[in-house]
Amino acid sequence: MTDGAGKRLLIVIPYRDRPSHLARVLPHLALYFARDKADSALSVQVIVVEQEPGLPFNRGLMSNIGYHLGAKGADYVCFHDVDFMPIWADYSPVDRPTRIIWYGVEQTVLDPERRFGITHDYQDFFGGVTLCPKAQFEAINGYSGLYWGWGAEDCDFRDRLRRAGIAWGFRDGTFERIAHDHQGLNRRGLPIGRTAYNMDLLARRQGAFDDEGLSTCRYKVIRRQVWTDPKNPRPAFQASVVTVAVPPVGLDAAEPGTEMSK
Repeated sequence: MTDGAGKRLLIVIPYRDRPSHLARVLPHLALYFARDKADSALSVQVIVVEQEPGLPFNRGLMSNIGYHLGAKGADYVCFHDVDFMPIWADYSPVDRPTRIIWYGVEQTVLDPERRFGITHDYQDFFGGVTLCPKAQFEAINGYSGLYWGWGAEDCDFRDRLRRAGIAWGFRDGTFERIAHDHQGLNRRGLPIGRTAYNMDLLARRQGAFDDEGLSTCRYKVIRRQVWTDPKNPRPAFQASVVTVAVPPVGLDAAEPGTEMSK
């Protein structure tokens, strides 16, 4: 575990239309960083990047925008899904891209009644909650902004690292997952929405990052809101919600659909 005293951590939370999740995760993070003995020395800025309604959600694009908005004031960055709350984790500085979640994400239940779900591969899964040095994030041009709807942007990010020859690491943190319906698979494990198209796009691109990503993302800030909580015991924890509008770059490449078979 690396000493994080004096280090500035930027946490980017891509977000849309999950107010109950956001209402839980922000106060939880504030308390976590105030009381956790390993990470309490960090200065933490959280930017929730909210995509305005109208287009399918684009997690990769929201992640890049969050980086644009907050990277200058940070030493390294964490990309953090809104449905995970840390119980025991290590957010301290890293020298390589690092997944810090495992317990709580290793299995995803799709149908509780049938006890059916998906099990992630330990070595290949690179989503949920990840840390990244700024230089390496910029070296691979961030996330792809071509994946609209659920799925594949985190796999594409992993493939960008592989193509650039950048090794990634793991810290097996424990997180509570806020339950919700899966956005990309139905209870039978079949892709819904644009997921099948995204997986095909992932196979075709194979980690290409020279043509698009962090350097090409375009957005307009609609509004900014500072998150305040009178119970927040730590001035070194600051959070804001930034709502953005984005152009539909690459969205017309496939019909969105509702459900696709294998």
